[in-house]
Amino acid sequence: MADAVQYRLEEINRHNGRESCWIVIEGKVYDVTKYIDQHPGGDEAILDDAGTNATQDFIDVGHSSDAREILETLFIGYLHPDDEEKNNSTSWLRIAAYASVPVILPGTLMLAFVLLSRKK
Repeated sequence: MADAVQYRLEEINRHNGRESCWIVIEGKVYDVTKYIDQHPGGDEAILDDAGTNATQDFIDVGHSSDAREILETLFIGYLHPDDEEKNNSTSWLRIAAYASVPVILPGTLMLAFVLLSRKK
């Protein structure tokens, strides 16, 4: 990895749209710009994570080995080691978005609060 290109999180964050779209998955940086329109799950699945760590979303979907092979063709480098901790931290904006989840029961609408575990 010493010879591999390393990108700082600040730079990755700037590639956050359709014109230039980078994502981080498991510490690797991918330029997925040319793949956005080909993604079987639609362009929003990628654009929602543009310029960020998409590891959890990528894992949650359960991508196939074929998807991982395609991803490797888009590899451009590694996340800089100094940004690993920043990259793994939970975004408070994301917590706010998922803090309460509406649950519909027959005839009743209730809010179920999701407990989010934080790193200690």
